[in-house]
Amino acid sequence: MSKEIYKKDYLASQKEYTSQTTCSVKGCKNPVDFEVILYDEYEDGKVFYEQDSTCPFLCRFHQGENERLAKREEVVYYPYTNQGDAKGYTKYIPIREAYPQCFADG
Repeated sequence: MSKEIYKKDYLASQKEYTSQTTCSVKGCKNPVDFEVILYDEYEDGKVFYEQDSTCPFLCRFHQGENERLAKREEVVYYPYTNQGDAKGYTKYIPIREAYPQCFADG
């Protein structure tokens, strides 16, 4: 499956961002700065690219903490993202880049 085809599947299942969306960390009311993506490239050239259903959005503070406290082993263990222990790693897409249509300057 090509990256483009997979992305179509991803777009059908992702949680949408709105101007009211806050950071996905429990109890955090900060505005969203990043969409969280689970990402992996396989030896056969296929790419796994999917919004993290366990933590789809992060503020800047929790994104930094997520990386700082990550434990890198066979699977990267993050405190907030990838709670399903998928292989690969977490990517952070700036929210203005992921959802330009939601911003006046986008």
